Amino acid sequence: MIRKIISLITLFLFCSSLLPSEPLYANIPISTPSGSIVIPDSLGKTETFSVSNPIGTVYIVEDAHGYFSAQKKIVEILDYLERHKDVEWVGSEGSSEEFETLFFSSYPNKKYREKLLDDLLQKGELSGIDVAAIHSPVEVQYQGIEKESLYKENLKTYFQIQEQQVTLNLEYAQLEEQFRFLQDQYISEDLKRVLVIEEHIQTQKNFLKELIKLSEFKDQVSLPKNLEALFHISNLSIERKKQYENQIQILNKYLSNIKIVPNEQKMLGEWRNQYQTGLLEAPFYFQKLYHYLRQNQQTLQDNQKEIRDELFVKIPDWTPQLFIDLQSYIRQIKILLAQTTEEQAVLKIGERLSYLKKLFQLKLTRHDFKKQENITSVSYKDMPSDLKELTLLMNQWSADLNLHYRYYELALKREPYLFKNSVKAIKENRLKTVAIHVGGFHTEGLKEGFLKKNFEVIRISPQFKLDPQSNYSQQMEKVKTELSLLKEPPVLATTQLRLGLYTVLTPNLVQATNPLSWGIDAILLALRSGQLTMPQLYQTLDLVTLGMNTSVEAEGFSLGIQMNKQTQMMKIAKAFEELKVGESRSIGNVSSLIYLHYGRIKKKSLPQPDGGENPKSMSFGAGTNLKEVELEIRRIREAEWELIFRYRQEGGVKGTGRLYWNGKEYEREKERAKRKIELAFKELEVGKSQRMGNVNGLIALSKGQIKPKTLPQPDGGESPK
Repeated sequence: MIRKIISLITLFLFCSSLLPSEPLYANIPISTPSGSIVIPDSLGKTETFSVSNPIGTVYIVEDAHGYFSAQKKIVEILDYLERHKDVEWVGSEGSSEEFETLFFSSYPNKKYREKLLDDLLQKGELSGIDVAAIHSPVEVQYQGIEKESLYKENLKTYFQIQEQQVTLNLEYAQLEEQFRFLQDQYISEDLKRVLVIEEHIQTQKNFLKELIKLSEFKDQVSLPKNLEALFHISNLSIERKKQYENQIQILNKYLSNIKIVPNEQKMLGEWRNQYQTGLLEAPFYFQKLYHYLRQNQQTLQDNQKEIRDELFVKIPDWTPQLFIDLQSYIRQIKILLAQTTEEQAVLKIGERLSYLKKLFQLKLTRHDFKKQENITSVSYKDMPSDLKELTLLMNQWSADLNLHYRYYELALKREPYLFKNSVKAIKENRLKTVAIHVGGFHTEGLKEGFLKKNFEVIRISPQFKLDPQSNYSQQMEKVKTELSLLKEPPVLATTQLRLGLYTVLTPNLVQATNPLSWGIDAILLALRSGQLTMPQLYQTLDLVTLGMNTSVEAEGFSLGIQMNKQTQMMKIAKAFEELKVGESRSIGNVSSLIYLHYGRIKKKSLPQPDGGENPKSMSFGAGTNLKEVELEIRRIREAEWELIFRYRQEGGVKGTGRLYWNGKEYEREKERAKRKIELAFKELEVGKSQRMGNVNGLIALSKGQIKPKTLPQPDGGESPK
């Protein structure tokens, strides 16, 4: 019997302490307590919890489901732990069996495999833990640690909740609108100001600048000790603003003189961008640069050392407790300023409404859920009639959230099994160093359990940027649909490895004799029993990935494709010879020149007007999963040509892409527009102008905005945002 392909589809619940609740402060640098491991800053933030004479080490890797950049970091983090920290076992929530990675991990075309994995990861059809398992050495085991029945019940509750969400969202919007109106009517200007500061702090932008505005209340509201350093840094950011800015310029000059690997260049670029947009303030940016240079053993020999030592203050340990204390401090300020009965009522209603919003959106942190007993209801005694009416409506609306409460209760019930199954695997396999992959909701409970068992615990949060939109909701809808298509779903059929493979193959199931039509379980069973070999399966898949019809015999079809390709190339070359300026010609279907799965032209398949062929695979501005592509060629000028590709994707979506021959090479619309603008900046005289023509390639047309780093500047740079 085959081992189940059990992998991860964990609900947003399972990491709900990550987004958007706790990582409101994601861009603030986190210093690690002494004794903690150091992983590259570009990968994540660490927090170490030590014990005397530990019997082993547990790395808890937190997830942020549905965010592509977070999933990429999780792959890198687990790879780093396996290579540098001797991790030999990885346990994961959302699964109850050993991960089955045979299909992807043994695929011989490694370049295509990585493209496919990246594509599935970006679409949310695989997660970071899946890809890490596929990349992992054979000796590292990836194992599910769930209690199957509880997980399935939690999953069922999630889908039931989704059926209610549209109605709940509309009703909540009406409640919030009414609350905002009454809040504005009843609270004082001082209290309004604090609420605005709180909102700004939560968005991270100019964090220190906003925090300093709260320092005036330090004499009236007790300041938790671990916040003192935070306010000290806030004061420095104002008092020594110019000094920080000067030091940042000096440190960046050092950076320009050293060799930096590509990954670190990307990291430094992200820091610079965050600094320029206010997400990373001067003291934090200065310390990151200074620490980076010292890590790279750069000797900073100049007369600025004394200034640097003064500016390099101790940053507090950025633990969740620090931010809980900060929220508590702000809450005490609000209570202090709420002098009237109406203001006090508004604060209570606002707190309750904020909690309910997180609850119905499934964005509660563990801390939020644990404190629910303190804010489960609001008394409307002695309230004005309009506030009383709002309270009644809010309490009625919250009665519809029973499934949401159940959702979190089930999450807590699953936790002892996550811990027990992990400990069991550690004991049975005599493991010393392991990693546990869970969402932040479970981190605290697992941490306490392992510390009691005398393990050192190291919490790792991936360093990632908030993508414009999580693909998690769409991903879960896809899971629900595909589960209904599987006739006999395996145990915990919510496996992304299985569904990722299913997604790749399903559109291409043509006939019963084709292995791809057998179903995933049957394929794996056939492979294990020897009825099907990997080369046979790969040969079939290769035809699919090249956009070929799998119902045709491979040998004859391959020959036909090659002959068709030569015919199309000859037609293109002939058009280049015969067309005059202003004339155009339709070449017809050129699909044999294209990798239809990728939406890219094959290497040495597209003739050039100078007699050569494209030296490498290139995009012509289409999407992926194309059905067919047609080409039209137009001669614009003597040495300038336009190639218009009209394509149709699977599903019937149509589009157009363009390439231009500039006399030396092919270029896309964006490259052509940039080149023309750069040339105009060089050649135009004062008082003169020049029309650039179509610059659509530089514009996000749906937003009406210029894309980042696409518009050339007269100084040689590009638009930074």
